[in-house]
Amino acid sequence: MVLRNLVFVGLALIISLPIGMPSQAEAVIIGSQGTTASPGADGGIESNSMGGPTIQIPPNPFWASAEPGSSWVSFTQSGNPASPGFVVVPNSTVVTFRESFVLAPAGGNYTGNLIVFADDSTSVVVDGVQRMAEATTVGNTYAICSDFGIGCRVETRGIIPLSLAPGAHTFEFAVAQRNLSSFGLDYAANLIAVPEPGTMLLLATGLIGLGTTRRRRVCRND
Repeated sequence: MVLRNLVFVGLALIISLPIGMPSQAEAVIIGSQGTTASPGADGGIESNSMGGPTIQIPPNPFWASAEPGSSWVSFTQSGNPASPGFVVVPNSTVVTFRESFVLAPAGGNYTGNLIVFADDSTSVVVDGVQRMAEATTVGNTYAICSDFGIGCRVETRGIIPLSLAPGAHTFEFAVAQRNLSSFGLDYAANLIAVPEPGTMLLLATGLIGLGTTRRRRVCRND
């Protein structure tokens, strides 16, 4: 019975290999949190091209809710016009927000989606490679941030699939102000480690081998 169970487990693991069965590692969320309210909470280091801290801001009521593990951020109080100290960011202002982080060794790559919102829009660069450009200004009314992705609404959010190896990485977002008055950024990458097929195959083979050895011992005792 023990042998049968071990072989069954081994075969089940082998069959599941193409699916990319996740490891036991917990999910990793890399999201906008600001450098003053929660420094390094997700293990990343946030900065922006204005030289000051990246701060959490009260969101504009028309913006989508921040993704889990993140907050709307800016370089100044530029979110909700009704909030005390609200600052209007002039048109044509472009501020680059960065987050550098390190993914721990996990036996394979980390996969998932990077979700991005911005007002008015933003480009997305991952490890020096542009993955999405700022929304076009052609035919764009900017009635509520950008009419096209990437914008601040659920229907205009950016969705960028990721596969990142363990090690150092950088996200960059060049957030552009095009039509007053609110200005902000929200992003979150929900990642999970997927073991290499060879690792799972080795585990499955070991289980089958263990079962075979146990059977031989039982036969010798008989």
